[in-house]
Amino acid sequence: MPRGVLDVAWAPNVGRSYHLIATFGKDSSLKVHRVRRGRGGKGKGAEGLQLTYEGTKILNRSQAWRCRWNVTGTVLASSGTEGW
Repeated sequence: MPRGVLDVAWAPNVGRSYHLIATFGKDSSLKVHRVRRGRGGKGKGAEGLQLTYEGTKILNRSQAWRCRWNVTGTVLASSGTEGW
């Protein structure tokens, strides 16, 4: 059951064809969501683009407060109340 989100971090898009979004939830889980962008409508330009959710990977099940990606979007760091 969803209980809310404590922090969200978007990975820098450095040549990838998809986006990585990390979230820390009140359910004590660090998740990375993969979202791809592509053409979805009949129109040209920004109105013809859409985001497609591709999946979620649960990385950790501990209470945490913050998450951040490095400059290239390849490393995800997290911090919590337990000093890790």
